[in-house]
Amino acid sequence: VDLGLQERFERDGYVTAPLYGQQELRALSGLYSRLHRDPQQEFFPSTYSGNPEYRSIVDREIRAITETATEGLLYSTQLRYASFIAKSPGPRGVVNVHQDMTLVDESAFSGINIWCPLEPTTQNNGALQVIPGSHRWIETYRGSTIRGIYDNLRSQIQARTMPVYLAAGEAMIFDQSIIHYSPQNFTARTRVVTNVFFTRR
Repeated sequence: VDLGLQERFERDGYVTAPLYGQQELRALSGLYSRLHRDPQQEFFPSTYSGNPEYRSIVDREIRAITETATEGLLYSTQLRYASFIAKSPGPRGVVNVHQDMTLVDESAFSGINIWCPLEPTTQNNGALQVIPGSHRWIETYRGSTIRGIYDNLRSQIQARTMPVYLAAGEAMIFDQSIIHYSPQNFTARTRVVTNVFFTRR
């Protein structure tokens, strides 16, 4: 376990680290292509699908690859759920400033995502943007039906975010309470990432 990564994670709320090699990237890209013959519209996490068989296949296949890839990187953790997230070209793919929903008791633990693109993220295809350290600002309780406490300050907060550019297979590992967003994808290609949620065992 890299203690330097742990220290930076606790300070900034995120770290970046290599995750997938070329073999894993090919396998994941092939999986996405087989399951998504029709182009996705707007912003589409596979968790939004109403098809339980599809969700189960995505979860099982991505988790199997990621469990191997994270050996030596994570200690005493358990991968809980995995998904694809597709950001299509155009303004409907914008994801506004937000924090992810609360999935653990954050007074004692951290809920953490491993967000990893299958191609490089750039200024043009909607790289993830964050405010380092914002996971420590205010303790919040978050859910899909709960109004975010920063909703009235989105434009001011967005101006303080910084982009995190990643290579294909390089992961951003972030606390679910960090403030983040992703701007429009201006390219002609759908940008695909895997997202794996993990917790302490």
